[in-house]
Amino acid sequence: MIKLLCLRAPSSGRSKSPEIAHMCTWLSLAIILALILPVSAEPNQIIGGVSYTISAPLAPEGQSYNYSWSATGGTPLNASQSSFQWTAPLVENSTTVLIELKIESNVSGCINENQIEMLVLPAAKAEIRLKKDCRYSPPVRVGDTVVYTYNVTNTGGVTLYEINLTDTHDWGPNCHPTRVGGGGGDEALEPGQSWQYECLYEIHDPANYTILRIMASTGYREQDMIEKLLRLRTRMEINLEKMRRLQKEFDPHAATLTIESMQMAGINYTSYYYVNEVTEESLKRIIDPQGNLSVTYYRDPVSQLNLTTRYDPKGKILSEEEYYYPHPGTNEYMKIEYDNPSVGLKTITITDYITGDTLIIIEDYNGVIISKEYKKTPGYIVYEEKYILKNIATVKAKTGAGQEVSDSDTYSLEIFKQNPILSVFKDDEPDPVQFNGTINYTIAYKNNGGQDAHEVMLKETYNESLEFIWASPAPDPGTIDAWTIGDLDKEESGKIAIQARLKDILTPGSIITNRIDMWCKEGSHAVAWANTTVTGEGLVIGKRASSRIIFPGEHLNYTIDYRNNGSVKQTDVVIHDYLDEKVDFKYSLSDPLLINESSGRHHWWYVGDLLPGSGGTIEIFVKAKGKDTFKDNAGSVFNTYQINSSQTEGTNKTLETYVVHSLWIKKEANATAAARGENITYTIKYGNSDTDFTAENVSITDMLPEVDFLGATPHPNIINGKNLTWENSEKPHLIDNYKYYC
Repeated sequence: MIKLLCLRAPSSGRSKSPEIAHMCTWLSLAIILALILPVSAEPNQIIGGVSYTISAPLAPEGQSYNYSWSATGGTPLNASQSSFQWTAPLVENSTTVLIELKIESNVSGCINENQIEMLVLPAAKAEIRLKKDCRYSPPVRVGDTVVYTYNVTNTGGVTLYEINLTDTHDWGPNCHPTRVGGGGGDEALEPGQSWQYECLYEIHDPANYTILRIMASTGYREQDMIEKLLRLRTRMEINLEKMRRLQKEFDPHAATLTIESMQMAGINYTSYYYVNEVTEESLKRIIDPQGNLSVTYYRDPVSQLNLTTRYDPKGKILSEEEYYYPHPGTNEYMKIEYDNPSVGLKTITITDYITGDTLIIIEDYNGVIISKEYKKTPGYIVYEEKYILKNIATVKAKTGAGQEVSDSDTYSLEIFKQNPILSVFKDDEPDPVQFNGTINYTIAYKNNGGQDAHEVMLKETYNESLEFIWASPAPDPGTIDAWTIGDLDKEESGKIAIQARLKDILTPGSIITNRIDMWCKEGSHAVAWANTTVTGEGLVIGKRASSRIIFPGEHLNYTIDYRNNGSVKQTDVVIHDYLDEKVDFKYSLSDPLLINESSGRHHWWYVGDLLPGSGGTIEIFVKAKGKDTFKDNAGSVFNTYQINSSQTEGTNKTLETYVVHSLWIKKEANATAAARGENITYTIKYGNSDTDFTAENVSITDMLPEVDFLGATPHPNIINGKNLTWENSEKPHLIDNYKYYC
């Protein structure tokens, strides 16, 4: 609707002349035409966001007009020129906008006002959509190749240009998609049209990237671990109450007592160690120099639980530690620290050493949890095999007018990082083996792939009937059964040669079983066995001593074992033994008895007939001669023995025993094998066997293997890396020992 209004300005009560009135009418009609002309085929309909120019008639020559434009929408809302440069508003639904023009003639004073209604229609929308997917064969492992696919669609009503597609990954290289279909190679993406892209992508090893933002070991897995550790806490608190009761009921009067002096952190303590030899319960009480109870250690052999309780000088409990050791299929630990981190609070630490998961809880004495923290225990790194590779693809485009539109899509790909595939094989030669013979083992190990293996270890478990002779390469320092290989790349391999001797008499047909274990930091494990059959033809004989090292004047026992390992009866069997001249014969125990004709160093026994599979034992008791016989600080005594029969002529065999004159040292461990994370206690025994000679400025140095030093009683005077040194001013005739823990 267009309204036309002609207003006449007052002129002292008189009307305008006819010429001026005609001018006003002409002005109004001219304005109407000017307003209608810019509109397209549909009268008074325009497109939102489009710019228009609306022109009003110019004043005749010699005259001037004042223009005043106004609009109820769009930009600008006001103008004062003859032409109105105006942009229709952007609308989602059709909207009416009023545009008004006022023109005033400076000559006649005539004012004309015109209004026009414009129907603004929604503009065509610019929009783009991206859909990302992946083609792969599950499971996806490190080193596999997958194909990421992208579908880009113009879902708006405007042609789009400058299409740019990128794909970024949260770890590993980014993707660079390539257009493979749609649009026939055009550079313009028309409304409703789709383009297809692909990216061939190799899965890289996450270990090569320092930031793994999304991994399977976080999120839901962490929550699972926390719940598991909370259940572990409940169970161990029940056991803790039981251990407190058992410790309270422990009767020291029914146990043997060992009192020792010890040092901890340079302070002298006294240890009272009670052991009930019937129940095998034990309780150790550590007393400080002022006589106050410092620590108690209680062990229950039934549950294999240990309880450590620490006290302050006033007898108040500072902490309680409960753990399984050795672990019965598990290795769990709980520690309660009272008034920590502040008075009225307690800190509870629960650790599963199999997985390396630890939960630290701080709560008050009413059980209200103040904080809860989950973490991995240092030294117990669990390598996760599953990872999540998350990537975000983004597409951007522009309209012909320069408007930018974009869209993104994410894809998460589950990746499995295969652990190293370790293999180990063990061969034995000869098989079968003769009694008292030697066995040559060959161990072949290899990393068959998956990934590189780190901190590779091999651990040999010798049969108790074997005595280690040598190995190549040599075992780790201080061991005869462990090899630290280090890193083992994919497809890398190696060999170890071991020679061992059978040290006991075994029945023909017996099996010597030997085991080798191989593992790495990533958690892969392999094991191999070698089973060697013991055979024997005719007579076999073996001899062992009660000690490998003795002192001058010390007693020594020899044990001779003999057997008919053949398939026929042996007749007129005789056993000969030749003692070293540095020992004196005392007596023997045997059946048959020692022959009366035996004299001097030569002793012999007549066994007679020996059926297949039968045998016997002879014990010989001797005493080493005095120190005057042994001139050097260390020497040896040699014993020769032999077995003969009418059917078999034996050969001489020799057994050597060491004799130390003055200073001597022995080292023992509480176990021949230990799992990772277990404690080992080494005991060093030393002494001076000389009754007259005093050794001065004695020092003892121990070179640790690949273990972590925990403490010693007494404490070493010097610790230099893996070397522990104890220094003493003098050592007269005595026997003493050091204990340390790793």
